Amino acid sequence: MRGLGLLCVWASQGLRYGYSKYHASFLYQAFPVLLAYPTNKMKIIPLIIAIVLVSNACTYVLHPTEAYIKNEVQEHPAGSYSQIKIFRLFTSKPGKFEKNHSFVEFSAFKYNNDKKLVIASQKLISDHGVVLPAFDLVVLDETQVAELEKGFETAYSGLRKENRKIDELSYYDFSSTNDLFISVVNTNTTSATVQIWINKNKHEILATQMKTIIGKFKRY
Repeated sequence: MRGLGLLCVWASQGLRYGYSKYHASFLYQAFPVLLAYPTNKMKIIPLIIAIVLVSNACTYVLHPTEAYIKNEVQEHPAGSYSQIKIFRLFTSKPGKFEKNHSFVEFSAFKYNNDKKLVIASQKLISDHGVVLPAFDLVVLDETQVAELEKGFETAYSGLRKENRKIDELSYYDFSSTNDLFISVVNTNTTSATVQIWINKNKHEILATQMKTIIGKFKRY
C-alpha cells in the first residue's frame, strides 16, 4: 500500500504545480514501486492499465507561467471584476523535456498598466525514489528585459567574432538577476545555443529562439 501512497503523492504534486502532459512521462517510474511490494500482482495490473489510459488522455498542458500569473499576480477580491492579458512566448517541446529533463516557459502579461516577463524553470526532485516536478519562477520588468536583450546581443556578437579551437566551448555570460543568468555558447561554426540558468538549473534554447522571444515581448 505504501507504493500506492507514493503514486498518489506523485500525482498530486504534478497537479499542484500546474503541469499535466510532461509530468505524465514520469508515470512509468512509479510502476516498479507498485510491483516491488508483496501483493497480488493480478490486482495491480488493472490499476496500471487504468492509469496508462488516463495519462494518455491527459495530453493538454497546464502552463506554470499561467498558473503563477493568475494566482500570484492577478487579484481576485470577492464580488469584483478584474482583467489580465497573457501572451505565451515560448514553451519547451515535449521531446526536449523528455530527453534532457529540462523544461522552460516564457510568458508576458499586462496588468494594472504594467508589462512583465515570467520565466518558469522546471526542476526535478525525488521523494522516496519517486520523481516529482517543481518550478522556479523569475519575473522581469520591461527595464530588466531591455538589459537582458542588450546583454544577449553583446554576448552573441562577441561569440560570432571569435575563433575557437576544435572541441572548445566558449561562454559569454550575462547576469540579469541574482537568480537568472544566460550563457551564449558556441556549439558549432553555424549556430549558437543560449543556456538559461535559473537557481542553478540549466535550460537550453537556440540563439534564434532567444531573439524571437525578446522580439515578441517588445512588440506585445
